[in-house]
Amino acid sequence: MWPTPSDMALLKGKPYSEWVQPEPLSVQQIDFYLGRVPEWYIEQKFLKKPGDYLLARGHNNKLRLSIKSHEPGNPAVHLPIEFCQTKQIRGDRNYYYRIEKTVLQNRSVWGLIQSYQKSNVNSLKINTKRDVRLLEPVLPCQGCRYLTTEYSFLNMQIKEKSEINIGDLICKGERSTIYKGTRYLTKKGLIKSVTERPIILKEMDECTAAMLDDIFRELHIVSTIRHEIGPETVVNIEAIMVFGRPYYIAYMLCKKGSLVQYLTKNIIDMDTRIKEILQNVAYTLHHCHKISIIHGNLRAKNIFVDNDDKTAKPIYYIGGFHHAVMAKSKKVNPNELPNKRWLAPEVLTTKLLTPESDVFAFAFLMYEVLTMKVPHETIEDKKVLDYISKNPYARPSLASDGLFMRSSVDTGYWHVENYCKDILECFLRCEETFDMTSSQYDGNISINTVESFRSTQEVDTTLNTTQYCFLHDDFFLVKVTQALFEDFQVKCIDSENVNESSDLVALFYEICSDGIAAFQKVSMRPERTTTLMSVLQQLLKEQQAYLLLLNLAKMNRMLDDLKNLEKRSVLADLLISDVEFRRLLVLLEWCEENAYNEPEANAELSNECVHLEKNCMLRAETLHARICGENLCDLDLDGALHGRLHNKDEELENRVFSVIYTLVRCGHIDDASSLLEKAGLHSLMPLLQLRKMSRSVALTPISSDETSYYLARSRAFLKRTIDKILSKVEACLWSVVAGRLEPALSLSSCTEDRLWCYLNAAVESRLDAAIITAHNGDCDVGIGREVENNDLRINSIFDEIATLERSPYYTIYRHIVNNDSLSLIASMDMWLEEHENDLERFPHIIRFMAHLVLLLRFTGQPVQEESANSIMRNYVRLLILLKLYPIVPYYANKLPLEMAEEMVVEFMCQLEDENMRKDVLDAAGVAKMDGVRLCKQIFNCIIARYPVVEEESERDDALINAWNWLIYPGSDTYYDALLGMNEIMREFFYVDKLDKAKELLQRSKKLIDKILESFSCVIETSDTVDPRLLRAITEYRAYECYLNALIKFNEWFKHSQRSVPTILENSMDDTGALIDMQQRITFEVIHQRANEQMQKYENAAKQSAIAAMEALDLVLRFPDGWMTFKRVEKETLSEQEVTKFTEIRSRYITAVVVMLVTLFQKSGINGSAQLVELLADEEYMLAEIIPKEQLRILIKQLSVNAYKSL
Repeated sequence: MWPTPSDMALLKGKPYSEWVQPEPLSVQQIDFYLGRVPEWYIEQKFLKKPGDYLLARGHNNKLRLSIKSHEPGNPAVHLPIEFCQTKQIRGDRNYYYRIEKTVLQNRSVWGLIQSYQKSNVNSLKINTKRDVRLLEPVLPCQGCRYLTTEYSFLNMQIKEKSEINIGDLICKGERSTIYKGTRYLTKKGLIKSVTERPIILKEMDECTAAMLDDIFRELHIVSTIRHEIGPETVVNIEAIMVFGRPYYIAYMLCKKGSLVQYLTKNIIDMDTRIKEILQNVAYTLHHCHKISIIHGNLRAKNIFVDNDDKTAKPIYYIGGFHHAVMAKSKKVNPNELPNKRWLAPEVLTTKLLTPESDVFAFAFLMYEVLTMKVPHETIEDKKVLDYISKNPYARPSLASDGLFMRSSVDTGYWHVENYCKDILECFLRCEETFDMTSSQYDGNISINTVESFRSTQEVDTTLNTTQYCFLHDDFFLVKVTQALFEDFQVKCIDSENVNESSDLVALFYEICSDGIAAFQKVSMRPERTTTLMSVLQQLLKEQQAYLLLLNLAKMNRMLDDLKNLEKRSVLADLLISDVEFRRLLVLLEWCEENAYNEPEANAELSNECVHLEKNCMLRAETLHARICGENLCDLDLDGALHGRLHNKDEELENRVFSVIYTLVRCGHIDDASSLLEKAGLHSLMPLLQLRKMSRSVALTPISSDETSYYLARSRAFLKRTIDKILSKVEACLWSVVAGRLEPALSLSSCTEDRLWCYLNAAVESRLDAAIITAHNGDCDVGIGREVENNDLRINSIFDEIATLERSPYYTIYRHIVNNDSLSLIASMDMWLEEHENDLERFPHIIRFMAHLVLLLRFTGQPVQEESANSIMRNYVRLLILLKLYPIVPYYANKLPLEMAEEMVVEFMCQLEDENMRKDVLDAAGVAKMDGVRLCKQIFNCIIARYPVVEEESERDDALINAWNWLIYPGSDTYYDALLGMNEIMREFFYVDKLDKAKELLQRSKKLIDKILESFSCVIETSDTVDPRLLRAITEYRAYECYLNALIKFNEWFKHSQRSVPTILENSMDDTGALIDMQQRITFEVIHQRANEQMQKYENAAKQSAIAAMEALDLVLRFPDGWMTFKRVEKETLSEQEVTKFTEIRSRYITAVVVMLVTLFQKSGINGSAQLVELLADEEYMLAEIIPKEQLRILIKQLSVNAYKSL
């Protein structure tokens, strides 16, 4: 802002004269230059009065002069400025600024504007042919002038990258990338000050004109809300940075994250959720609608929580305004909206977002906050819109007497506008609480998480301001866990006939590696949960077990090579002859490999090695001090015996030896030697090389002619003199090299390190004994003082480990390395018995144990079948609990047939989804289970479990759905499907549930017709037909015939209950009335139409009555009698079935006669006499079926009807 203090100093003491602003050196220094701004924003925000002008650029970076014109309506005029060779003067090749298609030019933009401004003839108007004048420039800080009416644009733009510092990546979305960052606000003046603000920085992927419009639209809406309503309402946009690619938006940092994260991490009671959180959101939304702002993406993820630094009280902000609009409505494509689950049903048809659709979303936000569940959570993402369109009345319900979220089915037509306005207004006045309880998750990744985070959980396609996490840990755990379970099954199916067990183990190892890599990426976040870390540790332990199996297989293959060595070696002979030593060595190398593969330790080790290699100048400070006369040591071995070191050298030496120890712990002897060399400790390198004698057969030759033969003496000397080292730092390292337990064992803080110490001592002691024997006692190391040759064996070592370690993994490692499959199975079964009631807490452990059982079986190793089956049964139970249904049949098939079918049938009875049923059946086929047998067993199980009762029950629907199991296998179960249909129908008829019988018939008619058609071909071509098949067909035809008759009767009865059309009486006498011709014609037309309606009614009544009578007559004249079977067919029935058929026949034949009597009475059809004759017909024997008392009453009624019809 001019004049600056320096300008004022130059003017001081000079005579008074008009001050002239110096010409800016660049366009960026012009006060009224605003940078890259859309034209609509300039018109709406900056140009207020005619003559206001400013400079800006568009997305294409083209400079333009924007002016408020004096034309009618004062429209804004945007004049593009070009920089080009105008060639107005011959030979002039210079570039000039000018407004496009004008003459006036200048070497600078500032000079061009000054020329137009100072023109006496308004050359701007003449050149542009628009009524414009440059009266007053508009500055970014003009908000101070209009502060009471609008927000200020000052400091809204970041003009240089030095004003921000981009920090850690938070997440990556489909439209943008989110970072943490810091903004530096510089206040210039006599004293320059810099203020730092933490921000959330959104980097937009696209850099287009439309994106520029979206950024300024969001800025304008958010700033308007904060100015009109208050600052503690919406997430503030601190600034935008659009001077180059890419475009950025800087938001305020909300320390508590989104509302979803806040409610997940904190226990908030229902009263607080309603009175504080929801009421604040409702207040802000209510006032946004008052100033015509539609949010368009309201949900819990877009509500953010920050702290009040003074009172520590949470503040709730609305964010996510990238879809907002400042209008009464917004045209949208529902398929492209991110909040489909919160969408009002009307939007699907109107294609408009309105304030009412916002209120509808707020109602679902209330449900989301109170229950911690998203709307329509059981519906897949891609099917949500289809579900809403088909079920516009569907609403989540709350167990309370509250005022919202109730089903609207009984209210008739749903209209979101009136309903939701009432919700918001009532809620703003409401002070009563809801009596609700919300489910709490126990942190396990299995059952509760699977129920709460289904595949419908989605990552918002447009990431909002302070969404730090791209996924919830629990949701991520479920999806990765499901993928791991499925991958293990696929590999097992592909490798059942594998010859080498190591091939399948390698596949298992690869799957674990993929899962670990996924979990490790998420575990790097500060928001990681203890559950995630626990699962990661389980997978790491499982991976180590597979690595141990691979190493054992590798050792077995190496034995063949060792047996064929030309030159004998102590180590080779020991490996061949001593199985215990061989296993100890495999375990030792396995421990070292595990330590090196641990990611955090590996990264720390690598960083420390790099640092020491660059800065490792040991004894430099000590030598310098010694030269200066101080009594310090300058030796490189056992320096502490000869004097003290300089403090810096001592610290550096400690770091070096610490890293050397770690490298030895990881089995990287060469790297440790290299570091010693770079540190200047050359004399210690041979000591480390001696450790290779337990790994390289070439270093322990038996022949004294070999060069390496005498290394054994050096090794023995080192071990005998190891006690002479007094430096505590070195003692731990060299004791390990010498094969001692202490002090390394005492300093080990974890199980892995203690195990390594024991294994190291055991390997060294056995190798020492072998070397002493081979050298005839010449290389005695004197190690008997601590560990004898047979003191440390695998079992004794793991016994020591078991005193402090309760994890089942180390027991598994023990039995794996001992090749004791029976003990392995028994130990796993025992562990599962102890945890039988909480299997869902350990899904990965149980999966690991189950696949170890399969691995043992595939490779033909001995197993205790009862324990193995118990493990597999627990794993199948877990899969059912986790709802991984398609995987169940494969593992169930590894159980005995009866047990497998029992478990599969039990859980498949609960399946209701048709697609899931078919998927499980397909999986059963892949698992080589008998699908036909399974379907029959499932049907029989459901029939037995849900007997039909007289009261209305959901069991009836279960029975109807159960019949579908008999049609899945196709023609193989046609006969069973027919029998099953009859069985269900029989039960429904027996308890008078004819509505359910009709429902079953309507749903299955096409299939049953197809089944009967296939049987008719068999009956026609076969000489002998099973009487049970004939009886089944007859029974079904009887049910079908009766239900068809009942439907026809009901149609007639409903028609008879309708009001009879009336015919107007002719009010005109024969002599004629004084009415005009038009009225007469109108009356005649009305009268004719009434006659036609009456005729239609009578014809329909007659046709329906005849159809009903004929259908009912078919029941009475059913071949051989309705529900009557031939003697051969009847012999296939039990006494109980005969009794049931007799009762059904009696009741329903009586009902048919009653319906016919009713029909004759009301329709006027004369059929009573024929019915009486039919009842007396001996062929059908109907009179014997109907109870005597009822028969007497019916005959009496029929006689009366017949008399009346005479």
